[in-house]
Formats: sequence, structure tokens, C-alpha cells
Amino acid sequence: MDIPCRKRMATWRYKWSLGDWNLFLMFLNTTATRMKATLVYNLPDEQEEFQDAVNGAKWKYAMWVMDNELRALTKYAPDSMPDLEHETYEKIRTTLHRILNENELNL
Repeated sequence: MDIPCRKRMATWRYKWSLGDWNLFLMFLNTTATRMKATLVYNLPDEQEEFQDAVNGAKWKYAMWVMDNELRALTKYAPDSMPDLEHETYEKIRTTLHRILNENELNL
């Protein structure tokens, strides 16, 4: 990369090291411009879509709680729990994760 040198009115070459590249990439990541988004709804016609957008975080939290409940039911299952019940909880949790992945959602 040629970098102009103002004092001598010439250019000199700088050989980038791996540390320099990492520092440069870190600089780019921290100075990235912040973006804003505005969602506009025509109320009351689009009331349902508006409520879906407003309640998105609540839905995510509800799915997270459901996932953790199912995890606890399988991980800390008492010895008295029938195998069929344990397998059913595992299948439900696997299905929940599959549906979230298919819709490109994560907890």
C-alpha cells in the first residue's frame, strides 16, 4: 500500500503485519455507522401487524422460557418419569428448535 509522505513529497511502502490488519478490522467494527429503522403502520387497519411487531420481544421471551422448561424437564427428570414421557419432552424441544431454525429465528 502506498502512503503519501508529506514532508518529502514522495511515497513509501508499508508492509502490513497480521497485528496491523487485526487492529484495522477492529477499528472498522467500532466505527461502523449506527442504523435506525422506522416501521410505519396504517392504524387501525394494520393493528394486528402493529401488535405483532410490538410484542416480538415478548414472543421471544415466551419461547425462551418454553425451551428452558422443556430442557429442565428432560435434564432433571426424576427416575420415576416414564421413558415415553421423557422422549416426548425431547421431541417437543427438538421440534421447537427445528421450527425456530426454519424461520431463521434464534433464542
